[in-house]
Amino acid sequence: MVTVICPKCGNKMIEVNIPKKLNTTCYKDCIRRCEECKIGASNGELNPTIIYQNLETCIPKQILGNEDLEHFLNKSMNKSHITDKINKFKFSTSEDAFTWVFFKYFVIFSKLNILQKLLQLNSPIKEILLWGNPIIDENNSDFKNRLIDICLKFGEKINSLSEPDCIIITDEDIYFIEVKLKSNNAYETDLSKFDKYNYVKAYNNYEETKKSKLYELARNWSIGLEFSEDKNFYLYNLAPKKFFRDSYEPYLLKFKNSLITPETFIQLPWENIIYNEEMKKVDDWFLEELLYRKGKIF
Repeated sequence: MVTVICPKCGNKMIEVNIPKKLNTTCYKDCIRRCEECKIGASNGELNPTIIYQNLETCIPKQILGNEDLEHFLNKSMNKSHITDKINKFKFSTSEDAFTWVFFKYFVIFSKLNILQKLLQLNSPIKEILLWGNPIIDENNSDFKNRLIDICLKFGEKINSLSEPDCIIITDEDIYFIEVKLKSNNAYETDLSKFDKYNYVKAYNNYEETKKSKLYELARNWSIGLEFSEDKNFYLYNLAPKKFFRDSYEPYLLKFKNSLITPETFIQLPWENIIYNEEMKKVDDWFLEELLYRKGKIF
């Protein structure tokens, strides 16, 4: 098999004598491993995915700090998917891990003013929720409790609640952010799933919304508008440029035109953030981490 270099210590991974699985789901399935660092490589020959045995090693130590990451992930609102979320978090291609590293950095290193500019937000950031849980004032459960109440109001089940990837709260605005990296906004062909989110204040034409098939975005739009109360609401779709073009564009346009305030649905490419002039103000190791993960994902 092709030699793989451990991204932590720089040594060549060794091959262990275990049966080869084409579908590498965890570290113990990896034939190529750095057993000292507990890091493996998936069993494909081309561009293998790096897979970590432990959560503590899959996140840069500068961001992890003394935090119990598994405890945080276990508080995610969609209880039915927590085990899967934690397992996938250990992959170098993990969208959730990229999301955590990106947003957590600006909190830990007190650079929220830079994040505000990168995301083109109107006012300073007061709180950030990842998968329903705050990362600035971690002991304040008010926003999460309100989000849970709204999801239940829309008829969701308590063990499988919606958990927006990211919610940013300012004094004036609420931003829901649907994060995409390696996969585009999924198309939902079972249009009956849209029915519970038919929120009268949210849409000009909900039948057109359903025809867009963009169920995740519609769900976030309805929940977000209710969550925002008297604040301005924005829904961001944060994704690689390629997912806003070509065959994807008509579906996104149909969704946007069906909204009561289409101008507050923002399509923001990751490339506009990573290569923004403001990123010159972040630490070199952080930018290198983002570029490394970007290269693994898109």
